[in-house]
Formats: sequence, C-alpha cells, structure tokens
Amino acid sequence: WSRKQGRREGREGRWTPSRATMSSTSDMDEMVENRKKIEKVLQQRLSELLKILTDREIRNLSNKGKIHRFDKDQVISAHGELGDSLKCVVSGSLEASSIYGQGANEISQRELTLGRGNTFGEEAILDMPCVMTVKALGPCEVCYIHVQHFRSVIGKNADVNAVLRSSLTWQEKHKSPLQILAQRKCKLLEIMSDDAIKTLSKEVEKMYIESDTLLCSQGDDGDSMFIIIKGCARATCTRSIAFQDPTTKENLTKTIELETQVYKEGDAFEDACVALGQQRIATVLALVIDTLPVMTRVKLESVRILCRGFEERIDV
Repeated sequence: WSRKQGRREGREGRWTPSRATMSSTSDMDEMVENRKKIEKVLQQRLSELLKILTDREIRNLSNKGKIHRFDKDQVISAHGELGDSLKCVVSGSLEASSIYGQGANEISQRELTLGRGNTFGEEAILDMPCVMTVKALGPCEVCYIHVQHFRSVIGKNADVNAVLRSSLTWQEKHKSPLQILAQRKCKLLEIMSDDAIKTLSKEVEKMYIESDTLLCSQGDDGDSMFIIIKGCARATCTRSIAFQDPTTKENLTKTIELETQVYKEGDAFEDACVALGQQRIATVLALVIDTLPVMTRVKLESVRILCRGFEERIDV
C-alpha cells in the first residue's frame, strides 16, 4: 500500500518516507543550519551597522538571509552596479578593490580583505551603487539579506540611515590620493603607467590650505607640484606689454596681471615645472570657498624618478 507521502511495506506494515519526503526534510535541516550559521556570524557585529542592531533584529535578519557559495575569482559585486542586498561573509576570504579613473584610464586598487563577519553592499540600503568591486579569493560563503527584508525587520530606524550616510560622507570627504591621481588631469599624469600612478600615490603629502593662501609665485624655483583634492585655486600670470606713448612717442612697457585658469577638484598644476626643473609659470592663490581647499604636494624626486626618460613627451 502506498500513499503520497510514503508507503507501507512488509507484514508488519512498516512505513518508510518517500524520496520527496526525505528531500524535503534534508532541505529543512539545511535551512535551519544555515540560519544558525548566519545568526552566529551576524552576532559578531563586526560593522558599525550591526553594532547598533538589537539581538532580536539580528535574529530576524538571520531568518531572512540566504547563503550563496562562490568559487575563487568569482565577482560577487561590481563597482558602479546597483545592488539589492546587504552581504556578510560567512566563510572564506574576499578581496575588495576600488576602481579609480574612467574608461581606458581605469586603475584597480586592492583596498582590503574581507573575512568572516565582515559586511559589504550597505550602499544598496540607500539605493546607491556599489563603491567597490568584491571577488572571492577562494571558495567562500556569503549571506545575502535583501534590502526589502532588511527594511521590514529594521523599520524606520533613524540610527541605521545615520550610520550609513556618515560612512559614505566620510569616504567622500577623505578621498585617497590615488582616487585623485587616477583622473590624470595633467600632462605628467597622462604619460604615467598605472603602476607609476600607484607608486606616486604613496609618496604624496596631503595639505590643508587656508583660503587666500599663496601656493606658489611666478618665477620661483619649484620643488613640488600640486593636485587639488577639494576646493579650488586661481592662477595668474604677469605679462610685460610694449607700447608707445601717444604724446612723447616714447617706447614704454607696462606689466599686467592676467587670470589664466581656475583649478578645481582633480586638477594638477606646476607638473612641468617639477618634472623638467623649470621655474614656476604662474602665481597660484587658494580661493575663498565654503570649505578649506585640500591638496596633495608631490615632491620633486618622486616625480623625476617615475618620469625618467619621459621628459621629451611632456609638451610644455
């Protein structure tokens, strides 16, 4: 005698589960085991986001999470894509890399290694694209918690949005030198290889400049170039103009000041001066803005070592 969920066999009428029932039981056991595994990892609270959640919220998130498995070098999330889930590493190691520059000038820089308990993909909660590319360094397990499930558990928790926005605001304000250099907004940076750009980014010195500060003067000997991270600066040049006095017919000269350029975020200046040992070609003044201009100073030797053999390619 058989039935949908099993069958009766032998004289004793012993009932044995069907394959469908056994498979269903196995799936249920795996689901329960995964939930326990997820909760245990989330309870480590290795991110600022998880630290502000209650035990009950952690438990409820664990019930919503799903474990996905990846092999070595598989990309889990890509820079610029719109994600739909908060992710947490359950096992294995992942590599998170930033992508700087655009198009052919893109530079990939490994930023950190993510391990058990580390979270990523928080941008999805704010409907923002991923800021880094994350891939597996080996076989790994990652817990996915869909944004809708996250919101249903957390509700209108103002602290959550505050923590996430604070983190993203900090990243925006504290841009790395490589992030700025990779924009290649001067001739010197255009001819550098990706490796040279990465090396140079480790040599720069960050400066916080007061508004109306004189950065360099035309005609001076320069030992550094400048790259603006935030803010702006105004470049002026003096020119001597010859003219004839209409009354005396005497040949005279006068000096005038011309504004040649306004430098903004990502712009570099005095690069040819540093690479070729020329004098400063302009006087540059930090402008008055709502926040202090921030710049990086690139020392002479660092640039010359990286650019040795390229002098003839710099069109000054």
